[in-house]
Amino acid sequence: DADDTAATAATGTLTVTVDDDIPVAKVVTATPVLDDDAQTLFTGNPGGTSDVADAKVLSGGAGSLFTVGADGLKALSFAGPNVMAIYKTPSGLAAQEGVQYATTTNAGHTILTATGVISGSTVFVLDVAPDGSYAFTLSEPLVHPTVGTTEETMNVTIGFTVTDGDSDAATGSLTVQVNDDTPTFTHITNGIVANQDNNVVVGTHNLAFGADGEQSIEITPLTNISGLTYLPVVHNADGSADLIAQAGGSNFFDLKINADGTYKFTLIESRPVANQTFDFSGVSGGASTIQFTLGDATFKAVDTNNNGSIGSTEELKPTSNGFGVQNGNLDVGEQFQVNFATAIDKLNFFVEHEAAGAFTMTWTTNTGQSGTATTSVDGLLTIDPTGDFTSITFTVTEGKAKFDNFGYSKLILPSDQTFNFSVSGVDGDGDHSASQTLSITALGEHPAGTPINGTAGDDAITGTSGSDTINGLAGGDTMTGGAGADTFIIGTGESTPVIGGSGNAGTISGYDIITDFVAGTDKLTLPGTLVAATAGLVDGAGDSVLTIGGDTVESHSVTNGIASFFGTDAGASPLAITTTSGVAAAVQYLMGTDIGNAGATLAFTATISGVNHTYVYTQTTASAGVGALVDLQSVTVANLNTLIGGSVDPVILDLNHNGFTFSDVSHGVQFDMNGDGTKEQLAWNTSKDGMLAVDLNHDGKINDGTELFTPNFGGGHFASGAAALTSLDSNHDGVIDHNDAAFSSLLIWKDANANGTSDAGELSSLADNGVASISTAAHPAVGEIDGQAVTGNGTFQMTDGTSGNYIEVELDTSLVAPAQPSVASDGTRTFAIGSLEVADLIADFHDGANGDKIDLSSLLKGLAGVTDLEAGGFVEISQSLANAANAEVKVDTNGGGDNYHTVAVLENYTFHSAAEAVKILYDDSHGTKTDVA
Repeated sequence: DADDTAATAATGTLTVTVDDDIPVAKVVTATPVLDDDAQTLFTGNPGGTSDVADAKVLSGGAGSLFTVGADGLKALSFAGPNVMAIYKTPSGLAAQEGVQYATTTNAGHTILTATGVISGSTVFVLDVAPDGSYAFTLSEPLVHPTVGTTEETMNVTIGFTVTDGDSDAATGSLTVQVNDDTPTFTHITNGIVANQDNNVVVGTHNLAFGADGEQSIEITPLTNISGLTYLPVVHNADGSADLIAQAGGSNFFDLKINADGTYKFTLIESRPVANQTFDFSGVSGGASTIQFTLGDATFKAVDTNNNGSIGSTEELKPTSNGFGVQNGNLDVGEQFQVNFATAIDKLNFFVEHEAAGAFTMTWTTNTGQSGTATTSVDGLLTIDPTGDFTSITFTVTEGKAKFDNFGYSKLILPSDQTFNFSVSGVDGDGDHSASQTLSITALGEHPAGTPINGTAGDDAITGTSGSDTINGLAGGDTMTGGAGADTFIIGTGESTPVIGGSGNAGTISGYDIITDFVAGTDKLTLPGTLVAATAGLVDGAGDSVLTIGGDTVESHSVTNGIASFFGTDAGASPLAITTTSGVAAAVQYLMGTDIGNAGATLAFTATISGVNHTYVYTQTTASAGVGALVDLQSVTVANLNTLIGGSVDPVILDLNHNGFTFSDVSHGVQFDMNGDGTKEQLAWNTSKDGMLAVDLNHDGKINDGTELFTPNFGGGHFASGAAALTSLDSNHDGVIDHNDAAFSSLLIWKDANANGTSDAGELSSLADNGVASISTAAHPAVGEIDGQAVTGNGTFQMTDGTSGNYIEVELDTSLVAPAQPSVASDGTRTFAIGSLEVADLIADFHDGANGDKIDLSSLLKGLAGVTDLEAGGFVEISQSLANAANAEVKVDTNGGGDNYHTVAVLENYTFHSAAEAVKILYDDSHGTKTDVA
């Protein structure tokens, strides 16, 4: 108011501006690139084209995906990507499925979970915190769109919308990169299967499907043969694939590729045939001809009258109405021949009679078979010889007819046939592996004893139920002999181990495997001339780099040819070999250690995944180096000679008509039976009978087995000693007598002192022994004399008209150690004996209280403190049967005296009784060497 004493009001406006805050979302491509290989659903393949490091988790810190500002986070939503995942079916295969999404919250975090619509399994999880940090975990492999062998990277983009406290929203995305995995396939072994129904060969492959799992195995046949039909490949629930081939409507073979790294080829029918049928309408009628062809068959006229040419009455007459000779019919006396490009099993003609009565033909094949075929009614006339043939000649002997049509059964396997197949794999998202070619050779019929040879690569070979000889040749081969007494040959430079890896993860490859070796029945032939490896404890110079349970291999000990390995130079507790990596370490050590002369051989045992193995190793050079290794599966032995001991079969005449006796191999002789310059340890004839011989080099002695009637007679390769004898039957009358040029050269060797040496007076002629002739007709025999197998027997005639018997006997052989020099004694020596396989020679042995000692503690362990070694059958000392001037010390490590081995020869020493003080040291149960006389 006017005097400013009253209150008045005025109005005005105050404007306050509050600026809103909004969320900020980002477009993010995350690192690192994740890899399907890192998943655990299936085992990944490391490496590969464009592969990345294994990873299945990535994350980002605060603000990585978004910031929400002052209004805070109200909500977060996702837009799940359109992807497919791979899951494992109940049978273990890989299959594809769609993905469904669910969003949950926990402690302020928003979580997107992707699960498979079929399996319900978690595919991936994205966990986002309120501050925009995140963690992404990939749990199962994803389907990549590109099919190939390159491991491409796929973008998986997850959209999201972030909303703040007053409902402002922003959108962004997170892109996760996922690298594919692809299948790998680099090797498959070839297969060779012998000709026998339902014969099976099992080989190996290294097809690996990788992290995406297996979808299928694909097989494509590459070999097509007339008459052979392939059925569609069957994909089995266990992941294997079957391809069956048929011939003539029947199953011929079945090839199954398994997902476990093996394949199985079954030769269901070893003599499959394809039936072919023809009529004669396709042959021009009218003019006669000397030959014409239908399919694989060529009809030829026969020179019936043997005048050197085909006359008009011998010409063939094929017409649309049928086939005949001369006038179109087949009349008595007329002939024709049918030849085939490959072997035929049987043939038939449809006969149309042109006269009453039976129509009959005789036939003869090129293999010497013959027979008669006859029919009294119109219809098929079948000719089915017992063996295969490629040519057959017919002669009409009765009736009159013509043939309306003609058929034959052609063998699919007349000889060895190789079938090739392309094999590959497809993984869970459709990627194909590389293709490998599998070659399976199905052998045709061969004469018994024909060797089965492998290739220069890795082979799987299966023999027959008979006695086979299998030679794998180069590469790491797997050989199965089947039933029968089989021989497995390892040649020079073959079965050579290749070592790799490191530490406890060593690898070994390149060596041969025998799956069904039977010790004592089957034979293993190794390269070179074999000798026993150095016995006892050996501190090898080539310590392994690979390890067994963390221990390097530093020494070994050999007893009876069987080695144990130790982690110290001095030996201690032997290392247990329970893995192939342990085998690799042991073999690496052997390759760096000189185990004896060239040909030195030992074995060692292992139990791997419950399967027993005996590994045989031969040092093929004069010192350490890569040797030959063979794995005998499901075999455990205590003596190497039961594995590689062989046999030879000389001809022995029972001149004293009282039968035969033989020593065993350990009490036999050393003699070079195979003529290679090295003596073998042999069982030997002890009944003073006569071995048939020829002094080929005229030196007055029998030097080796090439001068006896063995398979090596004269440096040859005979099937047996009797076969060698037959080679001297110059007039082929079945006997060796004065009508044969070699008769006067034949000798009888009576090894009177059974020492394996043809001493003076032991050789004499057949005439000196009253032998007039020897029959070459040795008859197969089955039996034993004193443990030596008798394989044949025959007879010989004496000049007085009586007869006698001879036998072929397989004398057991074993490894022999290099000759040991005699060791002279001065009366104060201790001779340590460490081997049952070789006898030490001790010259000038001194007995008595202050005399020499023989240390047997390495052979006789854990006995009672005071043991009567002689009464207990542990030790025997006696004069040598081979040389009475020497005494022999024999040991039976188990006691009882049933299995003595000569371990030392005391030269020029006469042992009278146990009262003489031949001092023997043995190891009692406390590890103390005990001294007894």
